Amino acid sequence: MTDGEKTPPPIEMADARHAVVVVLVDPKMVIEKAAWNPYITALWAEAEKAPERHRVFPVAFAASAFNLMAESNFIRRSALAAAEAGEKSSQGLQSALKNQKTG
Repeated sequence: MTDGEKTPPPIEMADARHAVVVVLVDPKMVIEKAAWNPYITALWAEAEKAPERHRVFPVAFAASAFNLMAESNFIRRSALAAAEAGEKSSQGLQSALKNQKTG
């Protein structure tokens, strides 16, 4: 991102065999909702065109994160607490993703 941009460039999923986007939603993104909501909603819509190939997993890093996108279920950061407590991070994330509703 450049200094004037609030969001990264679009992620093109159409040409990918599979795409997984993990959106780490922090309070700043909620404050800048006017920029981030359309960006994440576009990713969500793109993934829903081919749900057998693409997924978007928003992770809430603060309670306010739920105000960003009403149409999705967030992985709560607390679900990843086991990873922070000593379990391998990848196993904690895998477990949280497995428990996440994706469709």
